[in-house]
Amino acid sequence: MTNRSKPPAFSAEALDAATRAKRERQARHDQAVGPRIHELRAQGLSWNRVAQALEGEGVPSPQGRPSWRPIQVQRIAARTPATSTAPPGRLNRLLTWLTAKIVPLLSDALQWRRTQKRPGQ
Repeated sequence: MTNRSKPPAFSAEALDAATRAKRERQARHDQAVGPRIHELRAQGLSWNRVAQALEGEGVPSPQGRPSWRPIQVQRIAARTPATSTAPPGRLNRLLTWLTAKIVPLLSDALQWRRTQKRPGQ
């Protein structure tokens, strides 16, 4: 008969330390890779294309593997702030135009409407 003993139980402190170490590794990886992900997204690449680009550049995934999945890229992008400014794409140009042209016109129209006297008042 073999002696089957239970594996040693891990203490709560050991589990907490392991969890903290994993989160610290994840944060360091995110800080290293996050800006590149945001840069590629600003160029208009899809999540899949960003994953392919990181594979092509030889950047290891969060697990240390050479292959990337689009969901990994999305999660890192969500955890890291976009620090670089995006080049003026179609949406940025539209927002800039709206802010410069339409907003002043709307505020002028509102001001004109406030200053007009309504008949019978």
